[in-house]
Amino acid sequence: MKSSSVRQAESGPGITIAGWANVFTNTTARVPFALTTFLRALGLVALPTLLACSGDSPEQAGLVIKFDLRPADRANDAGSDAQPPDRGPEASPADTRPPEAAPPADAPPPDAAPPADAPPPDAAPPADAPPPDAPPPDAAPPPDAPPPDAPASADAPATPPEWIWEMSGVHGGGMGQVIATDPFNAGYATLGGDSWGIYRTVSAGNDWRPATRNNPAQQGDFHFIGVAYSRKFPGRLYALTGQVGSPNGAFWAITGDESNLITRSVQGGENGLDRSDRPRPSGNRVLVDYDVSTGTEYIYAATGNGGGVKRSSNQGASWTVVGATNIVITGMAFEPGNTDVIYVGSRSGAYRLANVRATGTTTKLNAAPARVEEVASFGGNLYAVAHTSGVYRVTSSGQTWTKLGAGFFSTSAEWAAVGGAGSTVYVGCANPDQGKSIAKSTDNGNTWQWVTNDPSKISIQIWGRTDQWWLAQAVSRIIIGNNTYEAAQIAVDQFNPQIVYVAGRSGCWKSENGGDTWRPAVNHLGGTMHTNIAAGPGGKVGSAVLDWDHITSDDHYYTARQSGAASYGAVTLDLTKGGVRYQVTQTIPRDFLRNGTSIADDYFRTACVRAEDIDVSDDGNYIYVAQFGGGVLVAHRGPWPKP
Repeated sequence: MKSSSVRQAESGPGITIAGWANVFTNTTARVPFALTTFLRALGLVALPTLLACSGDSPEQAGLVIKFDLRPADRANDAGSDAQPPDRGPEASPADTRPPEAAPPADAPPPDAAPPADAPPPDAAPPADAPPPDAPPPDAAPPPDAPPPDAPASADAPATPPEWIWEMSGVHGGGMGQVIATDPFNAGYATLGGDSWGIYRTVSAGNDWRPATRNNPAQQGDFHFIGVAYSRKFPGRLYALTGQVGSPNGAFWAITGDESNLITRSVQGGENGLDRSDRPRPSGNRVLVDYDVSTGTEYIYAATGNGGGVKRSSNQGASWTVVGATNIVITGMAFEPGNTDVIYVGSRSGAYRLANVRATGTTTKLNAAPARVEEVASFGGNLYAVAHTSGVYRVTSSGQTWTKLGAGFFSTSAEWAAVGGAGSTVYVGCANPDQGKSIAKSTDNGNTWQWVTNDPSKISIQIWGRTDQWWLAQAVSRIIIGNNTYEAAQIAVDQFNPQIVYVAGRSGCWKSENGGDTWRPAVNHLGGTMHTNIAAGPGGKVGSAVLDWDHITSDDHYYTARQSGAASYGAVTLDLTKGGVRYQVTQTIPRDFLRNGTSIADDYFRTACVRAEDIDVSDDGNYIYVAQFGGGVLVAHRGPWPKP
C-alpha cells in the first residue's frame, strides 16, 4: 500500500496521524475511533506503530504514527478492536525517528516536469500490468508468509466428518445411584449408574455426556456407589465402584470424559447383598478434605465387603485403613466444622471415627437407630436418614439423635437419601406412600412439606428437549412421587440452591425452583441394558432390553417408545450387510471399522464401553450399537431427522 498525505484525526489532544506505511510492530498506540469506523466500512483494519513523540507525554504533545492496513479477516487473533500488548515505556524521539534519506544523485528536482513519453496521470494501466500494490516478481515473501507447502490455516473451515456418533433417544432407563455437584462450576454435576457408567453435565442436567473413556469395563467397573469432587484439583472427580452382590470394583479419578483407574485395591462391592436388596448401600461413600495450609488432599473411601474406611493422602497411590471395618457401610459425612472426624452409617447402626488424618479410632454410637442408610453434613448440622426409623439430626458428638418430623413421615417408607444447603433440607425414600417420595424443610428440619405430592407439578417432558420421556409414558412407577419410586441420593447445585437433583430409579429428576416442580433430567443418559438390536426399512429399529422388554423407533432412534416383541438376528459385533463389513473393536481405545477403515470419533470412544450387538439401516446411512449398559449409540451420515 503506498503512502498518502499526512492527515489529522480526532484521537485526543494534540495527536497527529502520519501517512500510511507498510510496517507493523507492537506498540501501545491506539487507532482513532473515527478512523476505525471508516476502515471497517471498507472491510479493513489499521494496525498502528508509534514512530515519534515530542513532549513529555501524548497528552502534552503530538505523536507520529504509521499503520499497516490489512483486510479485516487477516487482523491478529485478538480482533480488530484489540490493542497490541504494552512494550513498556516509549523510546525517545532520538531513538525512534528514522533518519532522512538523501535523494539519489540523478533524481529530478521535486518540481520537474514529467518526461515527454510519460502517460497522462489518469491513463489506464496496461492490460497485463500487475495490481498497484503487488510486490515485484522477484520480491521475497513477507516474513510471516507460510511456506508454499504449509497446511491450511487453523482458521480455515474444517471438513465435516462423514459419520457423526450420538446417544440415541433411549434416554435413561437405569438406576441412578450417586450424584455430586461441582464446587467450582455452576451447573456442573456428575451422575453414576448402577450398571451403566458415569455421566457429567455442564448444563445443569439439560444434557449429559459419558465420562467412561478408557474404562476397561471389568466386572464392577460400571457400578458406581460413591463420588466426590476434588477440592485441590478443579474438575477432577473421585469415584468408587463395586457391584452389589460381588466383592469387586475399583477407585477412579475422572476428569472430563476420561476415567482413570487409580487402584483395584480399593473396592466397593458387597458380597453379601444382591440387586434386589433395596435401598442399596450407595451414596456418600467418598469424602474429600483439602488442607490448604499443607497442600494435602485427604481422600476417604468407604470400601465394601468389610474393608472399612480407607484414607489416601497422595491422590490414591496408597491407602491406610482408619476404622469401621467388618460392617456394610452405607454413607459417610464429616463432623460439622471438623474434618478430622467422620460419621459412618451402616446396616448395623452408626459409628464415629476420630483422628482420621492419622491413626483413627472407631466408636459405636449407641443412640443411633439399627440401620442408618445415609448421613450428610451441611449448614452447620449433621443429618441422618435411617430406613423405616425416619429422619434425624445428630448432635453432641453423636450421642444425641433427635428424630425429625414426628407424625409427618411414614413408618413404612425406607428413608435413604438426604441433601441440601444452608437451612434447607431434602430427604428421599424408597417405597413411599403415593406422592410422598421427597420432603423438604427450610428451617433445619423443624417443619416439613411434601414436594412431590401434586401430579400437576410433575412433568415428563425431558429437560433440554421438547419431547416426553419414553419410559415415563410407558411405566408410571418410575415417576418421582409414585409409590414405587426410589430415591438414591440428593444433591443441590452449590451456586444455585434452587437447582435440586434426585438420583434414583431409572435416572435423575431435577427441579429448578426448590422442589416446586419436577422434570426428568435424562437427556442422553445411556442407562438401558440391551441384548439385541435389529434395523428395518424407513428408519425403523428395535432392541431387546433388560427390565423394559422391547424399545422401538420409526426415526432411527431419535425418539423411542416401549413396544411388544420384535424379531432379532444373531448377536454380533462383526456384521456384513449390503456388501459392507462393520466391526466394533472392544480394546482400548474403542474403535468402529467400516470396511477396515475407522469411522469412530471422540464421542464413540468415550460412550462405547459395553457393546453387545450392532445393525445397520437398509440404506447404509445409520449404524446402531446396542450396549449391555450404556444405551444405544447411533452413527448417522448426514442430518438426523428430528420430528
